[in-house]
Amino acid sequence: MVENSPVRGGKAALTYSSAAKCDQALRALCLATGLDKDAEQILALFESLCELGCIRHLPPTPRWSGVTDDCTPIELSIALSQRRACVRFLIEAQDDRCSALAYWEAAERITRYLGDQMGANLEILDVIGSLFVPTDPNALFAAWHAVEFSSDRPPLFKLYMNLNAQGQRLSTAVLSEALERLKFGAAVPAILQLCTGDDRLTHLSVDLTSRTAARVKVYMRHFRISVAGLNERAARLGLGIASAFGDVCNLVCAVPGVLWQRPVMTCYQLTPEDRSRPTQASLYIPLSPYASDDEVARGRLLNLLEHFGTSTRVYSQSYEALAGDAASCPDGLHTYVAYKASGADSQINIYFSPRLYQSSFGRLALDPPRFWPSPVEV
Repeated sequence: MVENSPVRGGKAALTYSSAAKCDQALRALCLATGLDKDAEQILALFESLCELGCIRHLPPTPRWSGVTDDCTPIELSIALSQRRACVRFLIEAQDDRCSALAYWEAAERITRYLGDQMGANLEILDVIGSLFVPTDPNALFAAWHAVEFSSDRPPLFKLYMNLNAQGQRLSTAVLSEALERLKFGAAVPAILQLCTGDDRLTHLSVDLTSRTAARVKVYMRHFRISVAGLNERAARLGLGIASAFGDVCNLVCAVPGVLWQRPVMTCYQLTPEDRSRPTQASLYIPLSPYASDDEVARGRLLNLLEHFGTSTRVYSQSYEALAGDAASCPDGLHTYVAYKASGADSQINIYFSPRLYQSSFGRLALDPPRFWPSPVEV
């Protein structure tokens, strides 16, 4: 539900009941992925976590968030492979006292709820959580929570934490200490050799399951990298995906040479089965500006799915349900696409923004004049 309110700064401010638009979109993704029978439970959990995170009803002027391009602190996604289709949501807990530390404290409410009420295992957080309490006032985020649903397993709870929470210069030390505490210290050299030049460590995610089963993922952003450079990184890990990253870039970006307009990300997954090196790697590409609008992005994503032998039905149904009035807002629905090779099967994740601030404020998060407490002058 969107209600008009007075004009501020030359733009019509909006008051959002963010629940209505996001609930409708999440329900549509449940239907597309065959999880419609679980939709009510999924929506109930989503609503509870948004309430705990102070984002169930958002203010008319956005608080700072880098989750989506327009500062909406909610992202929805689908994960597609030949074996299954999953639906996910990711949220950033917030507080009216907008700062990284305040957001961290708000995130702790959600974490405790997941542990106390939903059976999430918090032992990993007990081991490394103190490393990620923000001490740098310019840290761009504190923590995100994500939940993944599929028809063949219980919900998977994930926590994402900022490797730059104590400042960028300490990101390597924070990563090294976190992996050492989690018994992945032997993998640190293999990961750090993948982060060179214009690359930057960004965040670390953990599954909120037992330490004997949890995956740990390290993310880095590449500000200027060639397709050949991405392929070389994949080949260095010996995972049998040496050319796949390049194929994804060619299909999605349609840009030869160096990717510089906006950084792409890679992610390296560590599992207890091999504590000395990453066992999987993923590539994340922002759809904007490499695709000029959502219709262009749609065509490229369909080609990508077909290239890797993945059905286009779930994505097509999701897009039709979420696109809405493309004539009035033809841009910003897609945020990222990710490719992950998993054995003989490939997984493609497609991420969507609810665009709660897009029509009034545009892509606030891409080049904000400031971050905290809001990129908008009030």
